[in-house]
Amino acid sequence: MNKIFIDTEFTDFVQMDLISLGAITEDGEHQFYVELCDYEKSWESEWVKENVIPFLHTDGLNHYQAGLNLYKWFKGLPRQPEGYVICIDYDSDWHHMIDLLDGQDPLNIQEEPSYVTSALYAEILIHNAQSNIQDVNQVFHECQNFYAESFLDYMFENKLIQHHALNDAKGNRFAWLETLKFIRK
Repeated sequence: MNKIFIDTEFTDFVQMDLISLGAITEDGEHQFYVELCDYEKSWESEWVKENVIPFLHTDGLNHYQAGLNLYKWFKGLPRQPEGYVICIDYDSDWHHMIDLLDGQDPLNIQEEPSYVTSALYAEILIHNAQSNIQDVNQVFHECQNFYAESFLDYMFENKLIQHHALNDAKGNRFAWLETLKFIRK
């Protein structure tokens, strides 16, 4: 099943309001990025003010227009028989995406997200059935470390700033593909 890697940046872990959302398909052919202008700026944590806000590129769109653009992007993706599964690394990514769509159902995405870590574990179990891995939990731990290293390597090699929603989505996609190779070797 084809995956779409989604990442978001938001104001704070307590008072969460969406600042930006980035998405990229597993094949890397389609990407989406939007910044919002109507989020609650007073909720920005000091960390967000230092690590997210300075790297925004546009004046942003309002919530409605951003959601409409995301809906149109989903609708414009090539049709997949089983739809796309949204891959996230944090709960709020899914919730922010659903909120942004505001009830609009593009009909080509699965109803539940897949956490990158859960998807990795499933891949290890599938590979284990074929190759008889002795310690699945140890391999999972190694894969998590490999994933994190691959993500950071991608960001460094491409001179990308972390905590930018599209950059992080791209990094997650790259790390996913590299970790699949690592699992299957």
